[in-house]
Amino acid sequence: MRARFRGRRPTPAFVIACVALFVAMSGVAYAANTVRSRDIVNDAVTSADIKGGGGKTGDIKNRDVNALLAVAKGFASVKAQNTNGAATVLNYGGQQTSTNNGVTAQRVGTGIYDVTFNANTGTGKFVNINSVDDLAWQVTGRNGFSTGSVFSNASSANTNQVKLRVFMRRPNNGTLIDSDFTVQFYARTTS
Repeated sequence: MRARFRGRRPTPAFVIACVALFVAMSGVAYAANTVRSRDIVNDAVTSADIKGGGGKTGDIKNRDVNALLAVAKGFASVKAQNTNGAATVLNYGGQQTSTNNGVTAQRVGTGIYDVTFNANTGTGKFVNINSVDDLAWQVTGRNGFSTGSVFSNASSANTNQVKLRVFMRRPNNGTLIDSDFTVQFYARTTS
């Protein structure tokens, strides 16, 4: 009779494996049931981190109004054209840029474009922006074919709207050129 039970005893390796499995599963369950909002550092989790690429609209609000977060308040990619008038905005967005007709672009001369960003009134508008002096910006041309800059004297900014005058130039001689570009801006101030 003893021999019959001996064959059914679990081996030490099986016992250790079962204990390890139990500990591992209980640790995950414990963490899943104990992480609360107060345990997460502000702005450590964004909508992109939530299952499925984001939660409900407006579920994460700190990143919308936190001036210390290094997210562009507005960005736009603009397609160049060779006649004055409305230019095509290929894509746009940003921390506080309106999602409904948020960005427009106008060609005002060879290589000169006015890009206008409208604020999203639901997120506190363009926080900490009262003039062009409150802005930092970056303009990127197409694959080294062009370089860009913003002419601040012809630009304007307030909490409702930011208008940037962008100049696109050839890198080798500095002459103005119509070239696709991306422009983005940030608030310089943090308070």
